[in-house]
Amino acid sequence: MYAAKKAGRNRVHVATSSRPVDAESQGATIAPAKPARKIAVMLVEDDPLAARLLVMLFAKHPGYTVFSLPSAEEALAMLADSSSPRPDLILCDMHLPGVTGAQLVKTMRAVLPGVTTPVVLVSASNDPAVAEQATAVGAARFIHKARLVSEFEASLKELRSLIAPVAQAA
Repeated sequence: MYAAKKAGRNRVHVATSSRPVDAESQGATIAPAKPARKIAVMLVEDDPLAARLLVMLFAKHPGYTVFSLPSAEEALAMLADSSSPRPDLILCDMHLPGVTGAQLVKTMRAVLPGVTTPVVLVSASNDPAVAEQATAVGAARFIHKARLVSEFEASLKELRSLIAPVAQAA
């Protein structure tokens, strides 16, 4: 099919058939491309500046829809409401006023057993006990906020690996 024109040249000749081939007559069916479903991320962050920064970072990637909530209480209410949109991933600050991120995970797993959405807890704290607490309560991952922002592409790939099974099932 491909043949070099002459040795030493960087040109390639593509041999084609003079007879047109109809894909449908060959038994092939052509389906229109289905638009990819956007991944819904619930961001639970009480700091408006941090929330805005994360929403802007996600906005640079067209495959994501982010809705931001300022408290774990609002997140739990939205998850409990069957008419609310279901997120594919919950990205939650560990240190929220009132119900903390760790308490959100515990409550969600205990009170809303049908909600199996992976939860990633984030914190600006450098205390290793915070990361240990996040995994102890059942969070899918713990990511330090500085790493989440400074290495957003790598963090996004890590987050996507958590939601791939969920997004494919939908």
